[in-house]
Amino acid sequence: MKSAMKSSAVIVFFALHCYSAFAEHALANPVRDVLKLMHHLVEQIEADGAADEKAYRKFSIWCEDSARNSDNAVKRATQQKAHLEAKISKLTSSIDVAGTKIDELVSAIAEVEAEVKKAVVLREKEHGAFVEDEHELVEMVNALSRAVKLLENKDV
Repeated sequence: MKSAMKSSAVIVFFALHCYSAFAEHALANPVRDVLKLMHHLVEQIEADGAADEKAYRKFSIWCEDSARNSDNAVKRATQQKAHLEAKISKLTSSIDVAGTKIDELVSAIAEVEAEVKKAVVLREKEHGAFVEDEHELVEMVNALSRAVKLLENKDV
């Protein structure tokens, strides 16, 4: 499209130039002024075309860079997604293992608490028996002490 525009501009410019050379001798000043204006217009169109082409190249480079950056961002995100999915899977497995361990520990704690309750009941029962036996023994010792004193008093 740009080359067609340039070709058209060149053809118009050449035609105008040939015509201006011929008309310069034969025509009056107003025609020459029109030809100068047309020549100036051709120069302006060529300058605008060059500026547009420069802007197009810059935009094209920007588009390529943006596409490349987007591709890299997608690749990094895909890799990060895979890494995070693996990490989630690993942590889910760890959660399952920890849940099983917690269940085992809860069961073990329940067993130990049951054993402690049994031991406390047994200890209370044995303590009660000990207190009774001690009370009996103290009474026997006291009775024996009184008996010894009575016997000692009779012997004297």
